[in-house]
Amino acid sequence: MERRVALVTGASRGIGKACAVALAGEGFDVAVTARTLHDGEAREHSSTLRASDTRPIPGSLSSTAELVHAAGREALVVPADLLDRAWLAAEVCAVHERWGLADLLVH
Repeated sequence: MERRVALVTGASRGIGKACAVALAGEGFDVAVTARTLHDGEAREHSSTLRASDTRPIPGSLSSTAELVHAAGREALVVPADLLDRAWLAAEVCAVHERWGLADLLVH
């Protein structure tokens, strides 16, 4: 069977997380990317806010990867900030080196 690969940005929570889990359920190996690697991390919520907000927020790449694995598929965790072009290039290279070209991008 040929491997199907999806790359999902914003996969630590919300719609991105739901897409990653659904794609795993449909037989895709999923590369997940976002800024939050582990649950409970205190980090700046957004670089566009005027006031700093570093309260921990729910969701993480590690928890999404666990759900992908629970669906019987492989997960590749690639922490990245979509505002940083160098991180984006590294993200795509990591997926390509591990699995080849992605069949699907959810951004």
